[in-house]
Amino acid sequence: MSSFYIQHSERSSIFNDHYSGVEAVANKLNGNGLGLGYIKKALGLNNGEFIIHAGDKIETRNKIKYSENIFVFRFNNVDEYL
Repeated sequence: MSSFYIQHSERSSIFNDHYSGVEAVANKLNGNGLGLGYIKKALGLNNGEFIIHAGDKIETRNKIKYSENIFVFRFNNVDEYL
């Protein structure tokens, strides 16, 4: 999916509470910095994972940097519930 570019230096921080990405802050489009962390925690409590593969190719639109990022929701041991 095309979303804000995630810089290499922030890739280990994007799941931290109250962290907003560099591009979001620079363009005054940031929120409270809780969304990605909440998703990761909720999936973790349910034996799942949330992984982001950040894209390296940058596309600039309206002065905002975007990249093709892959968001993976992995549900482990799903067959236990079937």
